[in-house]
Amino acid sequence: MAQLLSAAESAWLTRMQLPWQGLSPHGLYAVRAARQGGRSNEPELLRPYQMGDDVRRVDWAATQRLQHAMVRQPLPQSQGRMRIVLDASPSMRLDPAKWHQALRIVAALGVVATSNGDSVQLWHEHPSPPYHRTDAWLALCDGIYTTAPITHQFAMPTHVPQTQLAVWCSDLWHADWALQLVQFATTTQTGLVIQLLSAAEIVPPLYGDVTLIDSETQQEYTMTVDAALQSRYQAAFTTWQHAIRHECRRLGLGYLFVATEADLATALHEVLL
Repeated sequence: MAQLLSAAESAWLTRMQLPWQGLSPHGLYAVRAARQGGRSNEPELLRPYQMGDDVRRVDWAATQRLQHAMVRQPLPQSQGRMRIVLDASPSMRLDPAKWHQALRIVAALGVVATSNGDSVQLWHEHPSPPYHRTDAWLALCDGIYTTAPITHQFAMPTHVPQTQLAVWCSDLWHADWALQLVQFATTTQTGLVIQLLSAAEIVPPLYGDVTLIDSETQQEYTMTVDAALQSRYQAAFTTWQHAIRHECRRLGLGYLFVATEADLATALHEVLL
């Protein structure tokens, strides 16, 4: 069976925490397990200080890190959960390195969560049960990695119970990406979108007469790729990515761009404490 994470990576991840910094209508939020002496090990919500808050709940470490006064607020046990939505559409599976990176990111986030006492649920083809144990979570991710390629297009899960924390890992190569972002935002109070793209998708290494096949629709396009077309692609790509960032901000979602070639620490440096 393929092993997505090395023993050293797993050991490193168990020492990390998830700040889950997401832009929301109320400011920067963070969720993590309380580890300081004298405090319980229950998940807590970190939110901006508001007039009237008990100053004894100020988290000085988070305040210094985020440059904004932050206070701790206990989360109900039922909300100490994370849902991960994994896009397994053809465009995600076309490049083996890209699919491998996606599963590594998903596995890593689950390791951090389960190591801090949270449960993790994966929405892939079908929703998984909540996982509490790290070894069981990694077995699930390894099993998905070794399954046959999926050929159907991605559809965001709908009519699902709202969760406190959610992450969507996708390349967002979908014509209805904006609608899917809206659907994702309605399923979570704090959400993060991880857009994963390969180097060839950012700067396609193509020139001359080529036939392109859309991996999602199988539609063929024949064209001549020259410097002018490459320039047009880069302009359209930049506009598209800026639109995604703007829509995430409007919906109160965090946004993180990850390149396939990035190592795990670099890929998740904005997510892990």
